[in-house]
Amino acid sequence: AVRSLGNALAFASEALKGSADVVLTAVISNGDALQYASAQLRSSKDLVLEAVQTSGMALQYASEELRSSSDVVLAAMKENSEAWELAREDLRGNKEVVLKAVKIDGRALQHVSEELQADEEIVLEAITARGAALAYASVDLQADPTIVLKAVENSGLALQFAAHCLKEDKDFVLRAARAHLHGPLELCYEQALP
Repeated sequence: AVRSLGNALAFASEALKGSADVVLTAVISNGDALQYASAQLRSSKDLVLEAVQTSGMALQYASEELRSSSDVVLAAMKENSEAWELAREDLRGNKEVVLKAVKIDGRALQHVSEELQADEEIVLEAITARGAALAYASVDLQADPTIVLKAVENSGLALQFAAHCLKEDKDFVLRAARAHLHGPLELCYEQALP
């Protein structure tokens, strides 16, 4: 039963919820079954990695320590980029980790410090992954023509997040339109942020 339905672990005895073999079988079937595992197993890096590869949001059931592990958080993000919100704040303030996170999904920029939202290297990675991530860049970078053009090149929708002074500049808007035409093809249903 545990193999076919990971949530069956909810009804297992405490002893089975503490059994690595049983919990591993459950989280491979359904990563969210991690919530029923013993506290000790929710601190097992190998087991949590298995869980987040099945359900990135299972990160919420991992120990605090593992929510500060870049390996675990980035693995969770690869399955569901929204898992970034569950990472501990100290990890979301680590520039090296943030660079990797915004490469996976530029929207991760929303959940980092203002200092990192003002970091040109991080913002460039974020808007390269998702042009509309410009919405989460600092006000100064939203006014930087080079940054905004790069974002618009990836998504024409990004222009809405540019500083007012750039959106009012006819020459800049024309350059942005040309940059978008030469950028990657954008699907008409791309979701705008925020």
